[in-house]
Amino acid sequence: MIVLQCDNLYFRWLVILLESLTHHNNDFNIFISIYNGTTQMADQCKSIYSDVTVELDDDNRYDMPLDQKTLRECMTVRKVAVLSDVVQRFDLEWVLLMDVDMVCRANISSWIQDFLDRDIDLAFPVNLAKQEFHRCYSSSNVFISSRAFHIVFQWEYYIQMVAGLFGYSYYEFFWDQVCLYPVVEGYIGELNYDHLDCFHVI
Repeated sequence: MIVLQCDNLYFRWLVILLESLTHHNNDFNIFISIYNGTTQMADQCKSIYSDVTVELDDDNRYDMPLDQKTLRECMTVRKVAVLSDVVQRFDLEWVLLMDVDMVCRANISSWIQDFLDRDIDLAFPVNLAKQEFHRCYSSSNVFISSRAFHIVFQWEYYIQMVAGLFGYSYYEFFWDQVCLYPVVEGYIGELNYDHLDCFHVI
């Protein structure tokens, strides 16, 4: 299942991503959570992509600290809560978490099947040119097999650390990637990782 989330301000990017997925004949299940979305937005998603579940969130169901942080900071981190919710509620073989400001350049079926055939537990873009650890493991696109769903809850645990982590403040921009770093490092040797090369497909 592909997992997407956005707010009403980023909805136009979601539309472009769905159109690109449809254009390249992708037929995966998609779960979408839209904060401050409308029924018209949900209907538009369903008109673009056939196999989609759209949930609207108008009551801050994932308890974002909107009284303390900007909406942009909250939405960057909110995707981890949405992902945690999805893997608990659905019986899935894998998930691909994607930021909505992506464009699909190809049919990604063979890409996903390759991960499954090689028993890849976790894949993400790795920024080898960056020395800053918080930029090392990108959370823009993250593939996780069902064998590794437990790392989602570990990631969420770090996300909720109000005290901060590695000198970064709670919900500070890049907080999602800051929190992904100790998760990845903590499971090296236990999980089968791969570098998710998105250049040709996303």
